[in-house]
Amino acid sequence: MSELPPSEKYPNPETAFFYEDFEVLGYSAGEKKITGKKWLPATAKKKALLIGGVHGNETEGVMFMEAFCREFIIPHSFPFPVGLYVIPCLNPDGFFAYERGN
Repeated sequence: MSELPPSEKYPNPETAFFYEDFEVLGYSAGEKKITGKKWLPATAKKKALLIGGVHGNETEGVMFMEAFCREFIIPHSFPFPVGLYVIPCLNPDGFFAYERGN
């Protein structure tokens, strides 16, 4: 059984991790934006870091982060007493090239 091509596995990679209220944290080796967001409620006693897209050919992490952000983060401003840092895709070069590295 062969691997699905990137176009079938993740049909719109350009929209995966570019949200209006996410800030540009830096740039990849290929000069693609690495975006993220942090929520630090005043009541936060613990913090969590969620990272997707570390390995470019493993698109499931980016898919999860996109769904998580759309379902829990963006509409609700993350109303939980936990500080949260979100980076939907840490390796955009690998993600767009569908390669493990960058």
